[in-house]
Amino acid sequence: MLEVLAKKISKLRGEEGLSQQQMSYLLRISRNTVSRLERRKINNPNKEIFERLNRVEELLNIIGYTLRKDPKKLIKFLQTPQDGLRGYKPYDLLNNAFSFEVLLDFIKGSKSGEMS
Repeated sequence: MLEVLAKKISKLRGEEGLSQQQMSYLLRISRNTVSRLERRKINNPNKEIFERLNRVEELLNIIGYTLRKDPKKLIKFLQTPQDGLRGYKPYDLLNNAFSFEVLLDFIKGSKSGEMS
């Protein structure tokens, strides 16, 4: 599992231009933990990290080119309360599968230009 996790984090960071700090924010772990995961220096990584990484990857696949290719805009979008999400910040909905589905439905129903 560590090998898959390490490759996935490195690949996703490279493709999306995310820093370790930005990836740590998305995964709700420390930057140091991201570094250690990429270098395969963690024994028995938490299963929740893998689940969050899968959600982040899915989010980035549907979020739209404008936000995906500009990590600062992506983070700003995730931190900004959205009316279509009853005032919740998208970031707050990344944490569990049910609320993540709500977030995906919101994004799929919106055009990236309409999202702040």
